[in-house]
Amino acid sequence: IHKDLPDSKINDPKNAQLDGVETLVFNGYDEALGDTFEAWTVYGGKLYQISGPETAEKLIIETLETWNWK
Repeated sequence: IHKDLPDSKINDPKNAQLDGVETLVFNGYDEALGDTFEAWTVYGGKLYQISGPETAEKLIIETLETWNWK
């Protein structure tokens, strides 16, 4: 992430699983959203970035727990 987006903020990074795929979750910052909660993962050779306002962290986690790659 820092290689492609060197100004990115990555706070409190943690490893997680998204339907069995290694995923990085962290708190960040986006000019449009403000403080964010984000999940970044690679699946099928593609990078996926799931992000939303930090206030939606619980909803994002609940959604990710039901994620199914099909």
